[in-house]
Amino acid sequence: MNDSFHNKSWLLRTQPTDPVPFDCNDIANELKIPPQIASILICRGLTDAGQIQSFLDPSLDQLPSPFLMEGMEEAVCLLADAVKNKKPVAVFGDYDVDGITASALLVSFFQELDIPVFSYQPDRLTEGYGLSISGVKKLFDSCKKASENEAVLITVDCGISNHHEIVAAKSLGFKVIVTDHHKPPENLPEANVIINPLQPGCNFPYKHLAGVGVAFYLIMGLRNRLAKLNFWSNNRDIPNLKQYMDLVALGSVCDLVPLTGVNRVLVKAGLETLQAGTSVGIEALKDVSGLSGQTITAESIAFRFGPRINAVGRLGRPAVAVEMLLEKNVQNAKLLAKQLDDANNERKSIEIKVYEEIKPIAEKYSVEKKKTLVLQGNWHPGVLGIIASKLTEKYFKPAIILSSQSDGSLPDITKETLKGSGRSIPGLNLYNILLSCSEYLVKFGGHDGAAGLMLHEENFKQFSDCFEETVANILGNDDLIPSITVDACTDLNILFDDFFLSCYSKLHPFGMGNPEPVFTVNKTFFHSSRIVGRNHLKFSLLQNGFIRNGIGFGLGYLYDKHKDSEVDLAFNLRLNEFKGQKNWEFNLIDAKHHIE
Repeated sequence: MNDSFHNKSWLLRTQPTDPVPFDCNDIANELKIPPQIASILICRGLTDAGQIQSFLDPSLDQLPSPFLMEGMEEAVCLLADAVKNKKPVAVFGDYDVDGITASALLVSFFQELDIPVFSYQPDRLTEGYGLSISGVKKLFDSCKKASENEAVLITVDCGISNHHEIVAAKSLGFKVIVTDHHKPPENLPEANVIINPLQPGCNFPYKHLAGVGVAFYLIMGLRNRLAKLNFWSNNRDIPNLKQYMDLVALGSVCDLVPLTGVNRVLVKAGLETLQAGTSVGIEALKDVSGLSGQTITAESIAFRFGPRINAVGRLGRPAVAVEMLLEKNVQNAKLLAKQLDDANNERKSIEIKVYEEIKPIAEKYSVEKKKTLVLQGNWHPGVLGIIASKLTEKYFKPAIILSSQSDGSLPDITKETLKGSGRSIPGLNLYNILLSCSEYLVKFGGHDGAAGLMLHEENFKQFSDCFEETVANILGNDDLIPSITVDACTDLNILFDDFFLSCYSKLHPFGMGNPEPVFTVNKTFFHSSRIVGRNHLKFSLLQNGFIRNGIGFGLGYLYDKHKDSEVDLAFNLRLNEFKGQKNWEFNLIDAKHHIE
């Protein structure tokens, strides 16, 4: 298709050719859904009516058994013994939303079992990612004060690469269970048990859980084992795990795992729990996020809850978020939520300052026609991932931002070390690129789209050259042109049909792996338009006498481009909720002049 006002290509999503393409109308008739909905899901790889039905109506009974995970049997035996004998449990979690929610999940569950439990999140600015020996020692001291019994250390959302720290934890006297979802190294750490769907030999059918998803499966398995041991006899109620699903949804959405398969089931149930408002801490978070009384969606999590929880981690205070999620007192929860909101405002100020410093440097790289951005400076380490994301979006190329790391708290790390974050474009596996350049790195970890890394400053030039060369050998110039994948080209009267919209609502939750469908309408006119707020385009769309309202956030500059001309539009459908009124409208993504 022709270039758009955003200089993006529009690519129509098509059915896979293997197996043989399906007839949308046949499946639509069988399931009693609009053929447009059937087409969207078939083009996304759902190959029969059964898969589509399960997708549209996900339920907890679709979850596979936790005992399909490698190590689950050993882990629940170890923990069942700890529960029976009142042994302390220590939880070491990462400082992001995934690690924070996973920590709160395990702490809540063990508190319900009346077991001494302690948690620790590392300081991002002084300890870095993963286990730290100082943190492990603090947990061990807490456990010893509570009981002389042998303690169990559980890692969440980290640990799979922490060989040295796990040896240290075991030497202190911990039994160590690693739960993680990051790609395992070739040599696994010497933990007592490892639970990671990606580890060799694991038969769990779904490989894309977040860290909090793996932690949830651990308590699923433990609850199952304790029930068989009659732990909840004498009229004690077996815990209903759905009460924890809000935490699973928070961590999964914010960690950008695909919202398909098991994750879709977990997040769908979690959104129901979030909406019900059973957590004092999350209700306080809703309040400071301006979402009290509103419908909670995956978008609410990603853009309202997530940044506030992440902010305290970015600024070195992740324990505040764990404390808020565990808080039972309403007033205390409100005070803690206020701290998260204040931290988020502080993070925004830091981010603006750093971005303004980095922009001219990034622009210079862009002029040089490089296919990557690898920048170093003396910037706040807590916002490097956000800045890398912004640059990747702006220039549509993988970006790595590195900053000086001056503390000496990590093994083999000196004052001449750079620490940073990277982000990639769709279709380019950042982890594999870093693996190809690993000879210049001290450590790294992550996945396809995002990663963290450390390297000695003296190796910066060699690393950046290697990174550029490796990416350049994979990507052609056409791969660096951003695109919009269109799910369907249709008419307004079809999209705003009540039956279509009721079925469309079942496609939620949207996120990674299940993006909001993109629709296009061709040869249409803006009935009226104006710029509102901070450069947003408010408009009504006219086609064949049919009018609907829409908005293009940040697209006010399109105002002068579409005057008195026929346009083709690319957009999502959004349910706008304002003062108790709900109306479907367009969320404009892109536009272009119509050409016959």
